[in-house]
Amino acid sequence: EEEIMIVVHQSSGSQEAFHRHDYFYFNYTYQGEYDSISFKYDNCITIHEGELYAGQPFAGHAICVHDDKETTIIGVLIRKETFFRAFLPMLSANTKLFRFMLDPTTNQFSDEFIHFKIEDACNIRILLEIMAIEYANKHEDTQIILKSLALSFLLQIARQYVRTNREPVSEN
Repeated sequence: EEEIMIVVHQSSGSQEAFHRHDYFYFNYTYQGEYDSISFKYDNCITIHEGELYAGQPFAGHAICVHDDKETTIIGVLIRKETFFRAFLPMLSANTKLFRFMLDPTTNQFSDEFIHFKIEDACNIRILLEIMAIEYANKHEDTQIILKSLALSFLLQIARQYVRTNREPVSEN
């Protein structure tokens, strides 16, 4: 029944089972690194500290933390309906990101993901810390507070995504 969940995964060596959920997920590698394995394409990519890995609802995936790496991942999970109703309109200016987010409405078993480095000067780490503390110490208004923090988080991601995916300027 929660619209937004904050999950903190700390480990130094574990593999979770492949799974699917009806949430958009945004996993930020706070410390260390891990492999993310995509179910549909059997992809395995390494997500390093300071990078974001985001996936669509129903995208089958698993996290594999390396045995010798102390790793902390902070995940923001947003229920699909909440995302479309509350957040997607605010992100519509970014065409590529908007298409990525909109695809699950027409393709239930989409396995798309985005992966990119977050700039050090960005506020995402601080926002995630505040979100994790709020979620761990729940109050009656926690979901309301998480919605406003999640909007700030998503707008920061959109900004970073634009910077990372800029088309090169051609010189004539």
